[in-house]
Amino acid sequence: MRIRNRLRSDDQGAVLLTVGIFLLALMVFAAWAVDISSVLVERRSAQNTADVSALSGAQMTLRLTPNAAVAAAEAEVRRLSLTNFGTTDADWNACADASKPARFTVSAPSTACVSFTTGLTEMRVRVPD
Repeated sequence: MRIRNRLRSDDQGAVLLTVGIFLLALMVFAAWAVDISSVLVERRSAQNTADVSALSGAQMTLRLTPNAAVAAAEAEVRRLSLTNFGTTDADWNACADASKPARFTVSAPSTACVSFTTGLTEMRVRVPD
């Protein structure tokens, strides 16, 4: 009788079970934090690549005639994005920029993701996914 009552009131294993559940929850949240941070780092890298490419391409427009400037700027954007982000020519050729503002009317010869305003005063670069 005593053994049966003692087994019913024994809570020693409950602590181990509770610690195990909390440890599992902690590991799930840690994995989620790592995933979210890697997504943010990837987005920042893409934005940095687009910024560097746009600045370098914009420098090309200052030295050349408008048609040559657009082609040279596109070539520079492609070169820098390949070096910094690994974007290939196939990625650029398949790229589409559906969210491009209306003022960007001049597109680069072989991709819609590099575009300019009419006077080549502004340049937009969308790095392909």
